[in-house]
Amino acid sequence: MRAVLTLARHTVLDAMRERAFLTLGVFAFLTFAASQVVTPLALGEERRVTLDLGLGMLSLFGFLLVLFLGTRMVQKEIDRKTILLLLAKPLHRSELVVGKYVGLAAVLLISVTGMLAALALVLLSSGHSFGWSLGVAGYYAVLELWVIAALTMLLTAFSSPVLATFFLVGIYIAGHLASSLIDAAEMLPSALGAMLLKGLFLVIPRLDLYSYTLEVVHGAAIRPAELLWATAYALLYAGGAILASLLIFRRREFS
Repeated sequence: MRAVLTLARHTVLDAMRERAFLTLGVFAFLTFAASQVVTPLALGEERRVTLDLGLGMLSLFGFLLVLFLGTRMVQKEIDRKTILLLLAKPLHRSELVVGKYVGLAAVLLISVTGMLAALALVLLSSGHSFGWSLGVAGYYAVLELWVIAALTMLLTAFSSPVLATFFLVGIYIAGHLASSLIDAAEMLPSALGAMLLKGLFLVIPRLDLYSYTLEVVHGAAIRPAELLWATAYALLYAGGAILASLLIFRRREFS
């Protein structure tokens, strides 16, 4: 456990050296600038538009962080040959993978918290209120990014950072459209095509579970059952992806 936590801490420090947290300042500036531009066009819906823009950019910036940091974490160690030094120590490969993932998950948690605070400040500066639902939206965003981060570890275990990036973009889009796959399968005349779509539905992550923008905008009540299901799904899916990456990583040769 100590090795995992040490690797996680170094991953966070490495993200700071990469100036990953500059995205928080960029996010705050773009959110404030966008809210000021669209306010005259919002026709009384300034709060709704600001929340839509802010939460949409929060999701996008978080995903870009995963692409920028997650797809390069292990590859950087391979390119620098430092992975040979790490594995030469009494360090299991499983500890390396888990430590890197925990560090990336911590970076994403810090980043989402910072972006959520920036969005709240933008709302307050514009004279708008926000409630607990905004915090829930941030929690959903963290869960979604943790699932994507786990998939990043799996993809980088057997492919290059470039291929992993392409795969992740496709998975991100498909994951948000996951619920539509079942509807499309029902309309297909081909039984084989319908079976393939249903199989794809079972494999890709259900990122549509974490789209909470409308609820935040309209101040809907928090439903504990849905919150519990979203949490359980994220933990199970991310855990499965990390386990698969461990199995692949154990057989990978480094030179």
